[in-house]
Amino acid sequence: MFSRTVAVCSRFSVYSYTAIPRIIPRAVAPPSQNSLRHFGWTRPCRSPAVLAHAPTQADIEADEEFSDSELLPAEEAKLNITDAAAEQLRNISVREQDEDVSLRVLVESGGCHGYQYKLELTSKRQPSDYHFVRPPTTPGRVGVVVDPISLSLLKGSTIDFATELIGSSFRVQNNPQATGKGCGCGARTITSAELITPHDRTTLARGAIRSLTTTMPTVPRTSPATLNPVPEHYIHTTAGQFVDAAGRVILLRGVNLAGSTKAPVDRPTQYQDVWDVAEAGGESFVGRPLNLDDGSADIHLARLRAWGFNCLRFIFTWEALEHEGPGKYDYEYIQYTIRVLRRCKDFGFRVFMDPHQDVWSRFTGGSGAPFWTLPACGLNPRHITATHAALLHFEQPDPSAFPAMVWSTNYARFASQTIWTLFFAGRDYAPRCVIDGVNIQDWLQRHYINACGVLADAIRDAGDLYDSCIIGWDSINEPGEGYLGLHDLNVIPPHQSLKKTTCPTPAQGIRLASGIAQTVENWAFGALGPKRDGYVTIDPAGRTIWANPDTEEDVGDGTGDRIHKRWGWRRAASWPLGKCIWALHGVWAGPDVTDTKSGDIPILKPDYFERPPFDPSRHVVFVADYWRPHFRDYIARIRPSHPESIFFVQPPVFVQPPPLEDEDLCGRGAYSSHYYDGLTLMTRHWNWFNADALGLLRGKYSSVLGALRIGERAIRNSLRDQLGMLKSDALEILGQYPTLIGEIGVPFDMDAKRSYGLDGNSKYVGDYTDQTRALDCSLNGADGNNVINWTLWTYAPDNTHTWGDGWNLEDLALWSMDDANRDRGTQEFQIESSSANLLNGENQDSRNRSESTLGTLRGPAGPADAQQPRPQMDMSLKPTCASPDPASPVGISADKLYDFVVVGARGIGALARPWPVATVGTPTYIDFNIAKATFELKIKVTGSDRAWGGKAPIRSSLSDLGEDDEELSTEIYIPLVHYAADSAFDGESLPNCEDAPGLPKVTEEPPRYRDDDDSTVVGHLRQDSKSSADSAPAVKRRRATTTTLRRQRADTTNTLIPILPIPSSEPTATSASAAASPTTLPIPLSAQSIMGTLVESDMLALDVQVSEGKWELDGQVLRWWYDVPGEGEPEKELTIKVQRRGGPIKGVLRGFGAISPASAAREGGRRFWDVLCPNGGCVVA
Repeated sequence: MFSRTVAVCSRFSVYSYTAIPRIIPRAVAPPSQNSLRHFGWTRPCRSPAVLAHAPTQADIEADEEFSDSELLPAEEAKLNITDAAAEQLRNISVREQDEDVSLRVLVESGGCHGYQYKLELTSKRQPSDYHFVRPPTTPGRVGVVVDPISLSLLKGSTIDFATELIGSSFRVQNNPQATGKGCGCGARTITSAELITPHDRTTLARGAIRSLTTTMPTVPRTSPATLNPVPEHYIHTTAGQFVDAAGRVILLRGVNLAGSTKAPVDRPTQYQDVWDVAEAGGESFVGRPLNLDDGSADIHLARLRAWGFNCLRFIFTWEALEHEGPGKYDYEYIQYTIRVLRRCKDFGFRVFMDPHQDVWSRFTGGSGAPFWTLPACGLNPRHITATHAALLHFEQPDPSAFPAMVWSTNYARFASQTIWTLFFAGRDYAPRCVIDGVNIQDWLQRHYINACGVLADAIRDAGDLYDSCIIGWDSINEPGEGYLGLHDLNVIPPHQSLKKTTCPTPAQGIRLASGIAQTVENWAFGALGPKRDGYVTIDPAGRTIWANPDTEEDVGDGTGDRIHKRWGWRRAASWPLGKCIWALHGVWAGPDVTDTKSGDIPILKPDYFERPPFDPSRHVVFVADYWRPHFRDYIARIRPSHPESIFFVQPPVFVQPPPLEDEDLCGRGAYSSHYYDGLTLMTRHWNWFNADALGLLRGKYSSVLGALRIGERAIRNSLRDQLGMLKSDALEILGQYPTLIGEIGVPFDMDAKRSYGLDGNSKYVGDYTDQTRALDCSLNGADGNNVINWTLWTYAPDNTHTWGDGWNLEDLALWSMDDANRDRGTQEFQIESSSANLLNGENQDSRNRSESTLGTLRGPAGPADAQQPRPQMDMSLKPTCASPDPASPVGISADKLYDFVVVGARGIGALARPWPVATVGTPTYIDFNIAKATFELKIKVTGSDRAWGGKAPIRSSLSDLGEDDEELSTEIYIPLVHYAADSAFDGESLPNCEDAPGLPKVTEEPPRYRDDDDSTVVGHLRQDSKSSADSAPAVKRRRATTTTLRRQRADTTNTLIPILPIPSSEPTATSASAAASPTTLPIPLSAQSIMGTLVESDMLALDVQVSEGKWELDGQVLRWWYDVPGEGEPEKELTIKVQRRGGPIKGVLRGFGAISPASAAREGGRRFWDVLCPNGGCVVA
């Protein structure tokens, strides 16, 4: 059914917040592809439309909205309507049995240039409208209507209808009035037509226009990529959403696993014994991201599922795959990775793979590439620090004093800038750099892509992970642009917003790399951003970053080529070692060996990188010219191994993606931009002011003052606007693909780590109020009307207060062992194993437990102390209840569930938030008030949202459900953290074995009830009720419908299919056997991890209001059923509101470690461990 919903097409627009009057000056029109070349796109057949009605000047003046407009001359009042558009309008008219239906086309405020198109179906016309028809195709008065102002900006345009893989839509094309330059090219500030490639004008218009989808398309039963039938677990990317095989909109929300994966186990960046190990071939990454061999992986995964997460961005690095040398893959690590991924699948996670890097490599101050890529580029890594080519944490005199976020300035330093330039554009800018017979660009990209491909092949061969667990692959993380596009190497680029400590210009970095002393700007980062703080002279003392020629030896065949003695590659004679490659290509003359004191050797070609050699008439467009070809090569290698992969598009941070062709993504794509609150991240303080950083970077404001936001409400609105801008990038440039923010988070070591008490002041120990507010502000930005998917940065199982996540002093991990242990002693955390051990056949105590599991607390500032392991805690394992199934997984006693969820967590009140996991219809608005524990969700439901497939078809009316039918519902995660009943604190009403989640239940059907169509169904969830029927709601009578909604069925294996599959290791005891067990059964961790079976519903206390339908609670999932409009029925908006009965839980906002028993009693709240733990003790995980 073609829905009569408004559809907006924002042509090339980036900002949709410009307020302008409805009367639009005629001099400017929305951008269009009128003069664009068409690549692989057949121009539609079009014909001039007949002007069936033209208003008079009196008609226009009588309309208050257009009273200032002038009548358009008849010879100018022209539109074209293609055959496809006319035919579609005719089909709509026949289907709707309406010969007055027409397409209204408007031009309104919005978009980069202030204007955008808006199209909607209507049966009403105003006297001031122009009315166009296309006889004989369009019957009666069916056609296109345009108001006088819009027509002045549309005259001569073509109205078309396109059918594509990811949705069909009307569109406007070939607008002669369009003179705007457009956006979407990836430039940080859009000011010139030179910032977009000619080819992309066509492709961009095609991608942008797809945002005109007028209704949720029918979910196909075949894959758009392979045309194969889709299984129940399949996830589509269509209509700007992730959609399951039954047609429900899926929100993927989770975490990056794990931040510590950037380095091998026990090799955090403060560890200083680096070079010898790296030059010998590095170390294995086995044990990352989780330790499978001691059982701790299950605890961590269960905790993440308990927080409501259903998605993991799974981090791996090129170094982990190929650290031993070019072409030498670590198959032991690859097989270990597959084992970890299978365990993630058991816990119901959807995963997308992240080939992670930061500023190229661990050995240039970040993570990602193997060590040997540096000597392959002709560099001597041991001289990086001396030349300030990068700032390395492990070479700091005092690693504990490494400045916050200074690692990210390495993107603007020589090592990163040079290697990224070679990686993306070596053929164009360094043609003499040939290794193993190919340019360094092809050599580096080939090794990187092949390494990812080897992992993809191994996962394919495993046979049980793709699509049911691993849904896709991210592009290379936060790629650097190198020197590409720089206008003048002698100045700091204007888009280089991050300046901290020394800040050389690109030219100064090139000279420093050759051992020439330079006096450079020094910058400090304060509350108002970076500020220049004098100058600093850096003297490499003659040391150069260029490798010694003696590391390679002559091949001996007369070519002059040389072989590397350690790594074995063959370097062409055109690339002599020991000389700056940019001097080799004429960018500058190189150092003067007769004058080692002069530091002002001129750059001969300061604009060398500004224009692409293949088209010197324009500026470089990095994402289109260099990132996109690499992305296509990456897809070409991964897709044969994972044909149904969703490819996540991640250009450089805050840079818009380039236009892509349909065959690039094949209907299987998502936009995975990153977003951080930069001011909070850099200052490590939650400020009362902030700025619209994204708008400032993209030229929305003329000064920082215009971007300034004062007060928390303004900051929250600003972050929501910025995230909305990122979402619009996908819709307007890529097409109707969903957005998932791949990284978002806040630092927890705010205000000099006062929450940790490391300064000796215990006043704020355990108080994470500011961190929770900051994290809530970011995640709130993804709610509202944005309804965005995200994966938080990060989870690091070995986070410590002293060294953070173990990488460059970042401390963004959501959980810390030190928080779990703080002042709680070593009381045992009682968990149950199905056999004598957890996984590996031995019952282990803490003496055998790895540091990666227990955490590594490094000592004080000194380098020697920085490598001492911390004392290890006792985590002995004890069975607490006999399991009915000897093969059952690890379990935890049910009376410690709340403790398990919150202990060690930071910002738990913000990260564990309610949200719609799966929605029948389209979620249009989410609001969660963390202070009041109130939640509101709005859903738009149309006839096209009727779900289907599998064992759970949706009926058009609840009354159609038979006794044995299963019906899909909207599923909402309700976190125990915010909505726990008093029994979760005081230990009352603990479940018996027959009531344990994860096991079958025998339940009675709730009473039947009736309500009116327009009534609000209100339910109060008590400790003995789990549905709206149980709560005796106050409802009105309904005209015709009586329905029975059934409680949880005995067969729980399909409870959450296809979104959250129950692990194969789940116990399958019958209800009879479950009822026969007389003892308290620990809830299996893998069962807890499934949100629908995490806890007994009796442990939650809710007041629920729904505008229609019925609901019930299944663990931490609230299921909501309602009628879906039938054929010909209008769409409707439904609302559900949830709050905790009795008010919010004390301490959630601050973190429970900040509340003393006395103060908790005064505030009327009980701390959960007052009952669960004795004085001085603590339950730890």
